[in-house]
This record gives sequence, C-alpha cells and structure tokens, in this order.
Amino acid sequence: MTFELGTDVNMDQVLVQNRVAIAEPTLPDVVRTIGVSTKKRSPDVFLGINLYSDDNPETGRPYYDALYLSNYATINVKDAVAQVEGVGDVVILGQQDYSMRAWLDPDKLQSRNLTVEDVIQVLREQNVQVAAGQIGQPPVPRGQDFQYTLSTLGRLVEADQFADIVLKTGSDGEVTYLKDVSRTDLGARNQDTVGRLDGRPSVALVEFLLPGANALDTGDRIKAKMRELETRFPRGLRYAVIYDTTPFIRESVNEVFHTLRDAVILVAVVISRCAPPTATWFRWGRWPRCATPPGRSRSPGTTCSRRPRSTAPRCRGSAPATSCTRWRACRTRSFRATWSLSGPS
Repeated sequence: MTFELGTDVNMDQVLVQNRVAIAEPTLPDVVRTIGVSTKKRSPDVFLGINLYSDDNPETGRPYYDALYLSNYATINVKDAVAQVEGVGDVVILGQQDYSMRAWLDPDKLQSRNLTVEDVIQVLREQNVQVAAGQIGQPPVPRGQDFQYTLSTLGRLVEADQFADIVLKTGSDGEVTYLKDVSRTDLGARNQDTVGRLDGRPSVALVEFLLPGANALDTGDRIKAKMRELETRFPRGLRYAVIYDTTPFIRESVNEVFHTLRDAVILVAVVISRCAPPTATWFRWGRWPRCATPPGRSRSPGTTCSRRPRSTAPRCRGSAPATSCTRWRACRTRSFRATWSLSGPS
C-alpha cells in the first residue's frame, strides 16, 4: 500500500494493521498459519549485496553451495543489516532454507492403501515437542520412594529419524515405515529459485529504505556493518555490493551545488557588465565610500580618502562636497546601474 507524501508513517502503519486484523478471520487457514505482517519501507530497492564462495584450490569447486550461503545469510547477516538505522526491510533473493524433504513413491503408497494426506498427518503427530511427564509424582500411595522424570526425543533432526516414523500397522502385525514408501534427505525447502554470481553459487540480500531516511547515510552504515561482519565470515566466504543507488544520489547532490555555483558566477558577471567602465572596485555588503552622482563628473584635482566605517568620506580639492557623497543604488525605474565608482585613493 502507498500513501501520499507528508502523511504520518507510524499512523499509516497502525491503520493498516487495524484493517488487516479485521480481514484476518476471513483468510484461509493456510494463510493464517503463515501469518500476515505489515512493514514500513520504500517501494524501490536501495542496495543489493551478494554473498558468494571462492573456489577451493584443492577440489576446484566452491567452498560452499547455495544452500549453505542462504542459511548463513538468514542466520548471521539478515537481522544484523535489518537493525541498521534507516533500513526498512531486507529480503533474501534465492533463499533456500534447510528442510527435511520426503520424496514419496505413489506406487508404494497405493499398494499399502496410503495417501499423501495420511503421511502428512502422521508427520505432524510424531514430530512434536511434548512434555513426557514423571513417574511417581505426588500424590502417590505410601511406600513410593522414587520419582522419575521422563525425557523423549521431541522434534526429529536427522533424516534416519524421519525414515523410521511408523505410518501404519496392519492387523497381522505388519509395520509400514516412512522409508518403505519414500526417500528422505536434508535439502532446500525451495528449489525453484537459484542465485548465481559470475557462474558461482550466490545469494542476494536486497535492502529497502525506511520512509524519510537519508539514503547516503544509510548506505554508509550498511557498508560499515558489512565490513564488520566480514571479519567473522568463514574461510572462502565473500560479499560484494552489486547494486548501489548511492553514487547516483551523491552525483545528483553534487550537480545541484555545481549549478548553484555556476548561477552565482553568471549573476556576478551580468552585474559587472551592467556597471560603467569607471567602476573599479566593489566591497560586498557595503555601499561605496566615494561615488559620483549621475550626470556629473569629478574635477581632475579631486580625490577621495578612505575613512573608518564610523566616519563619512572626506573630499579634498576644489570640487563641491556634493560630488563625494554616498549615493543609494538604482533610484531610477530601470534596473541599470546609474552610478559610477572610483577606486580608493
């Protein structure tokens, strides 16, 4: 959702969250299980950072595959960069989280009168973390001297543990395990996206600005954070800033300063060309100490002496005192200069 410029971003987020809370009960169960989140961020990508692996000289292959790079970026890099001041959101492109994958054989399922839904239901029931309880916990009858705490395996972590899950038991004692109808291995949760950089496995982290944040300062903070994280990278792991919008922003700001400088120079040139040829000096922010009124010329023997600001200019010679007075600028209706300036004596 987008809002007009100048609105309160925090209030906009509260209003969106209220609308999401109203619509959430009508969403499908799968969507509510995953969850709906609202974030404040700019719509355009601000910075792109790639993690990649060097080649192992012994094997000639990269040290790490895309699955390891994605998992490392999720655990060690994403949250650290997201906490930088000015960052609105961080998204991993080509993300492949570790996941236990079970490749079911439809023919074997059919021969044992099983369906995919049956397998999913059994996995949800047996791969849980539960409190097993205790034996001999009070209240107990007299004579019970010992109390035992039960501990169970809980959530499964190895492929062999998943393979030994019991799917079905027959009336004659036949037991069907998950390994009887599938192949189980540890792999990527999502394999439909692949990230590569110059032909090598890679994962990209794209950063979005927080609305109202300074792009140049935020970019410098992110790069400083990545230099800090690089010191803790394992051997062979590298990063590169592939997409960066800060040079364009920085050059645009520099061009604004250059344009202002050129405008000031042009204005000064135009003003100097409007002044008569006798104008030889100009003091910024002060009126000329000695000026000749329009239409009059100063006598050859007349000179003007410079005095401190607190005193008026003094004329020497036979010229009248009115020829050495301080004149205000441009009393005519036109914008042409109507006075002449004489250099200091």
